[in-house]
Amino acid sequence: MSKSLRIRLTVVFSAVIGLVAFPISLIFRYDFFIFPSLLLGFFLPFFLLLEWKIERVLKGLCVILYGILGGILIPQIVEQYIPESFSQNFEIYKNLVVFACSGAGGSIIASHAEQLYQADEKQEVKETVVDKTQKIEQLITSVEELRKTTIRIHITYGVLILIGAVAFAI
Repeated sequence: MSKSLRIRLTVVFSAVIGLVAFPISLIFRYDFFIFPSLLLGFFLPFFLLLEWKIERVLKGLCVILYGILGGILIPQIVEQYIPESFSQNFEIYKNLVVFACSGAGGSIIASHAEQLYQADEKQEVKETVVDKTQKIEQLITSVEELRKTTIRIHITYGVLILIGAVAFAI
């Protein structure tokens, strides 16, 4: 199944659930179907928003605005029709929508900002190339001189130990 067909089917399915099944469950008082229809009606478009191929900042803002619409504005309109037995679950739904969308949208925007920051750092590194060949050659020469000095010290200690051993042996 192609991605565009999958998206179309998801939009149709969520529209049927959100615009048909949810109101019918409210009208006929099918309390057992209210919460699942709310969740499916919310999450399917939410996942479509997350898969939408647009700039990250715009996507983050759309997800946050979807959370405001789905968690604050629409519940205010629908709240008068919600049965009393469902009011606590409805509060959970509103909080879930607002927190999920604000968290996801904020994360998308933060990820975009982090990538911009890392891109700026990478450009700075590429622009500043410093040739340290001469200092490396000086370091190699210095290490060779230290190695020769260390060998001389070891030879001197060896000779002193031999002289001391011969002196104690006599």
